[in-house]
Amino acid sequence: MAKAKGLLQAPYRAVFSYIDEHGNHGNTRFYKHDELVSYVMDENEVDWRPNEPFEAELELVGSGRGRSSVTFEYRDTATDVHYSLFVSSVEAMLRRCTIRNGKVRAVWKVAKRGTNYGLDLYDVIELGD
Repeated sequence: MAKAKGLLQAPYRAVFSYIDEHGNHGNTRFYKHDELVSYVMDENEVDWRPNEPFEAELELVGSGRGRSSVTFEYRDTATDVHYSLFVSSVEAMLRRCTIRNGKVRAVWKVAKRGTNYGLDLYDVIELGD
């Protein structure tokens, strides 16, 4: 059987709607749309969604080490959501995109490297003036 190309589902963090005075989570949950999970520890705490490309302007905020990878941390300038980009993704971005003041506008898609999740460059968009 042929393996599907790319990641079909992306993991997002489940956010509980309330916590009572004893620290118990309520029965009703809602999900914060753009909070990507770096790696999946507990299947019950993850909302799996279709991995659709999305446009965003990202700004470099730092770097870090994952369980088995080095990542660059970027912040979406419109939503203030933070994302990890793998070194290979940053390399592709440096070769193909215009970067101004640490910001890059492009179309992104969730990717998986080992046990870690982060963003990959999907398509290039030029920054406006």
